[in-house]
Amino acid sequence: MGSLPPTVPCISLSTLYRIMRWGNIPDIFPINSLIESIGKKILKGKFMRFGYEKSFTAGKIKKIFRNAKFKNIEINLFKTYYPLEVVKSDFLRRSITKIANTRLFWPMIYVNDEKK
Repeated sequence: MGSLPPTVPCISLSTLYRIMRWGNIPDIFPINSLIESIGKKILKGKFMRFGYEKSFTAGKIKKIFRNAKFKNIEINLFKTYYPLEVVKSDFLRRSITKIANTRLFWPMIYVNDEKK
């Protein structure tokens, strides 16, 4: 049984939801400093449910891995479970999940790679 690849929160159209729900901090200068200050100083970490969670673009993650001398870097959607218990319609839940799995809304990505 192999190990799971590293996963990373991804900056996408779902990022605003994750900022408000979990205190996610997108790695986009200068808004990252503003969001971090609000989350830590004003809201006292109330919404930081997973601690300090930072999200990145797929391009930034690829660059980080290249700089660390990895090769054959593959980045793709890490499928997650969307509870959606407040949505009563099965059709609507399936539709939301399908939309969430499109590249524009990816919440998490995984990285497969090899060390050079």
